[in-house]
Amino acid sequence: MNVGIIIWSATGNTLLVAQIFKAALSAAGHMVTIEQIGINSAEPARRTDPWNFTNQPDVTAYDALIFGSPVEAFSLSAVTLRFLQNLKTLSGKPFFSYVTQYFPKPWMGGTNAINQLKKLVEEQDGISCGSAVINWSSKKRVLQIETAKINLVKDWSRE
Repeated sequence: MNVGIIIWSATGNTLLVAQIFKAALSAAGHMVTIEQIGINSAEPARRTDPWNFTNQPDVTAYDALIFGSPVEAFSLSAVTLRFLQNLKTLSGKPFFSYVTQYFPKPWMGGTNAINQLKKLVEEQDGISCGSAVINWSSKKRVLQIETAKINLVKDWSRE
C-alpha cells in the first residue's frame, strides 16, 4: 500500500512520531512518504501576522493517509485545520490520525484536537482507521507511540 504521512510539526515532536510510523510501515512492506505542510511563519505558536502555505501536500497519490498535528491552544493547530479545510475529497481513503501535545492528559486539548481532525477528514469522505493522542510530557509517551504503531501496522497489513 502507498501511504502518505501528512504532518504539520512546529517543534519536531509530530515529525518524530511520523518517522517512527514510517519505519514500522516500511518494514511491513508498505511504500511510505512523509510530507510536511509548510507555512511562511517561523514561530507558529506566536503567530500574529497573517501566514500562507509554502507547501500543501497532494494527497491524491496515496492509497491511505496518516495525518499528524500538534495541539495548539487546546485545539487542532490552525495550520492543520486550514490545510484539511482546503482538501477537496479523500474518496473513501482510509486514514489514521494522531496529535502530539505537551500536557500530560488527553482531555487537556488532545481529545478535542483529534476529534476536530477526524471530523474534518471524514467530511472529505475519508474513512477513519484509528487515532492516537501522544502526551509529550508524560512518562507514558513511548508506550503511547508504540501502541499506536503496533495497531497501525496490524490494521493496515490486513488491507
